[in-house]
Amino acid sequence: MSWIPATEGAIIWHLFDKATFDLGRDAIDIPGTDALQIGLYSPERCIADAYRLRGKLGYEIATQALRTWG
Repeated sequence: MSWIPATEGAIIWHLFDKATFDLGRDAIDIPGTDALQIGLYSPERCIADAYRLRGKLGYEIATQALRTWG
């Protein structure tokens, strides 16, 4: 089951398939905490998602990200 939280901030929520959620995602320890972690996606995953979502994000975002990363 998926749901989008009700927020008042300038946030755009995207829903991802459970089967692909962990692809390119690493758990990073948060320094100064007892075992707290945050999930971060790899640059490759972010660029692939930007191309996949280019209709919503804009067509230049993914190309700019690829040029910046490469």
